[in-house]
Amino acid sequence: MSQWNKGPKTFYANEDLAKDRRVKLLSADPTRVEYADADEGAVGFTLKAASSGDEVAIDLTNTGGTFKGTASEAIAIGATCYGAADGKVTDTDGGSYTGRFLALEAATADGSKLELLPITAY
Repeated sequence: MSQWNKGPKTFYANEDLAKDRRVKLLSADPTRVEYADADEGAVGFTLKAASSGDEVAIDLTNTGGTFKGTASEAIAIGATCYGAADGKVTDTDGGSYTGRFLALEAATADGSKLELLPITAY
């Protein structure tokens, strides 16, 4: 039986995950997620923290809208954001990175939360 899901989707954490971080699917097991690292695409953002092996709700990026993310450094409002290590975002282009989000809020430091709009949305 097929499924259809427009809201948050539950996966299993492949590692300990913090809230509001970008995650990617494991290619070997698409029921599991782990942090998306620098310049990696993500399927969504964690809605809560989870321990490895636990279920975790993911706000899917392909459903539209904005997302709450975690900065790896200070980020100015309006900045283009790129994927950073451990599921965070940065406004520092690593050289050939793909811009993935627009910062709708400023972030003051590593670990700050900010609202992000996917680049494809505008």
